[in-house]
Amino acid sequence: MSLSYILLAILILSTAGYVLGRMRALQSAGGDKRALHSQPQHYGWHVAILASAPALLVLVAWLLVQNIAVPNAVLQNIPADEIDAVGSRDLVMTQIQDVADGLAQAVDRGIVAAGEIQAEGLREQLATIGVALGS
Repeated sequence: MSLSYILLAILILSTAGYVLGRMRALQSAGGDKRALHSQPQHYGWHVAILASAPALLVLVAWLLVQNIAVPNAVLQNIPADEIDAVGSRDLVMTQIQDVADGLAQAVDRGIVAAGEIQAEGLREQLATIGVALGS
């Protein structure tokens, strides 16, 4: 799921929280906002913040941690001598990212189905859509 869809979902959730929180406050006062301690908008904003803040905090934490956690998880599955043969961890991760991006493009263009990706001939298939891979 892309970042824009996640932010849109959080925005929709917080907007719904604002509307529902404001409505609930007015209902609890019998429709008379003078009976409330604060303005109805205050209650709406309170619910909107409580609905969106945890999601935004988790999102920010993931955006900060993903650049460390994902490469470490991927590189744990690759033997150290393979990494040394290529040169560096960064080069290996760049090659892995290139293959992943190429596979996504191949699936999007209908060259290969997602469940039918084979290692044999992969370089040639990716070359047909302009993805150049190193040795």
